[in-house]
Order: sequence, then structure tokens, then C-alpha cells
Amino acid sequence: MSFISGMKDILREKRGEMSFISWMKDILREIKSKMSFISGMKDIWREKRAKMSFISGMKDIWREKRAKMSFISGMKDIWREKRTKMSFINGMKDILREKKAKMSFISGMKDILREKRAKMSFISGMKDILREKRTKMSFISGMKDIFRKKRAKMSFTSGMKDILREKRAKMSFISGMKDILREKRTKMSFISGMKDILREKRAKMSFISGMNDIFRKKRAKMSFISGMKDILREKRTKMSFISGMKDILREKKAKMSFISGMKDILREKRAKMSFISGMKDILREKRTKMSFISGMKDILREKRAKMSFISGMKDIL
Repeated sequence: MSFISGMKDILREKRGEMSFISWMKDILREIKSKMSFISGMKDIWREKRAKMSFISGMKDIWREKRAKMSFISGMKDIWREKRTKMSFINGMKDILREKKAKMSFISGMKDILREKRAKMSFISGMKDILREKRTKMSFISGMKDIFRKKRAKMSFTSGMKDILREKRAKMSFISGMKDILREKRTKMSFISGMKDILREKRAKMSFISGMNDIFRKKRAKMSFISGMKDILREKRTKMSFISGMKDILREKKAKMSFISGMKDILREKRAKMSFISGMKDILREKRTKMSFISGMKDILREKRAKMSFISGMKDIL
């Protein structure tokens, strides 16, 4: 009976060795499980970070869409800026035209005053022409008086009368010469009056163009005000364009973070798989511990079996 029990103990010893080998394998599996558990916890943290980066990536995608819209509005504002610059240049040209119009208006007013003076000089010229005609009549009467003077010498009585007439004739001759000089002056003033009339017509034309320039000035002021508004819009456009470029850079970063987030999601899935395998290894570890305890019991039984086997062999001998 002791021999049979010894054989059973030998079989148990072999089983104990096999269980010890499996126990060592389970210990290695436990170490791997702990490592996989640690990596699984790291993957869980990575998963949380991936979720946060995914959320930030979605926010960046929305920012990207807004950036595209702001970029489109920025391009529209750039076109508006170009139009504003052209209208601003046209406004400056209209301002210069306005200044020229003011100068032409002032010259037109001067020509109008000259025209009035020309009319007055024309009236005085007509008066001088009438005086000239009177002077010619007085000159003819003076010549008649000269002939009468010669006849007056023939007759003393008539001569005395003719002397008086001669004095009158000299006076009328002097006045006639004065009237001739006045006539020349009248012709000169008449010519200047015609020039002033032409200037008046030009002044009217320049006055009309001046009024047109005044209307252009008002339009230029309106365009200048719109130009200033467009300049302010341009500044806002530049700020939105800069923010758009920042959003584009954020978009690129968001894409990179989105790609890293997808990688982290894949890592998370792998971490979940490794975590599940880690939990399985923990269960195996518990089973290994139980088998290790049973293996230790088998080793003790084996030792007892050896002792009983030795005592049995002694009894046989």
C-alpha cells in the first residue's frame, strides 16, 4: 500500500513539475499583463487626449469654415479697396478740377466786371462819336469862318465881325482837334469794349463750366467720403484677412491634430484590446496563483511520498 501511495506521489510530483512550469509561464504572462495593463492605462490617457484633440479638431474645422467665409469677404474687400483707390484718385482729380473751376469762376467774375466797364466805355464811346460829329460840323463852320475872315479884310465892319468869328473858329478848331483825339480814344475804347464783350462771352462759358465743376466738386466730396469709408473698410478687411490667415494656420494645425487624434483613436482601440487581454491575463494570473498553491501542495505531497517510498523500500528490504 505504501508502494502504491509512493507511485501516486511520483505521479503527483511529475504533475507538480508540469504545474510548476505552467506556473512559471503564468508568472511571465502576469508580468506581460502588468506591462500591457500599464500600456493600456497609457492608451486610456491617450484616448482622453485624443478625444480632446478631436473636439479641438472639430472646433478648428468650424473655424476653418468661418476662415474661408472671412477669406472670401476679405477678397471682396480687397476688390472694394481697389475700386476705392480708383474713386479716391478720381476724387482728387475732381478736387483739382474744383480748384481750377474756382479760379475760372473768379476770372469769369472779373470778366463780367470788365464787361460792365466795357458797356460803360461803349456808352461813353458813343457819346464821343456824337461829339466827333459835332466837332466836324464845328470844323466845317470854322473853315467857313476862315473864308469869311478873308472877306472880312475887304470890309472893316465885316472884318471886325470876322475877327470875332476867327477867334471863335480857333476855339472851335481847338475843340475839334480835342474831339478828334477823343474820337481816337473812343475807337480804342470801342475796340477794348468789343474785346470785353468777347471776354464776357468766354466768362459766361467759364461760369457755366464753373457751375459744372461745383456740381463735380459736390460729387467729388461724396466720392471722397465714400473713399474714406472704403479706407476704413479696407483696414477692417486687412484685420479680417490677417485673422483669416491665422484661421488657415489653425486649420492646418487642426488637420494635424485631427490626424493625431485619429491615430490616438486607433491607439485607443488597440489599448482597449490590450486592456481586455490584460484583464484576461489577470484572471490567468489568479488561476496561476491557485495552481501555484496547488503545485506547492503537490511538492509537499511529493516529499512525503518520497519519504514514505524510502521507508517502504526499507520495509521491503
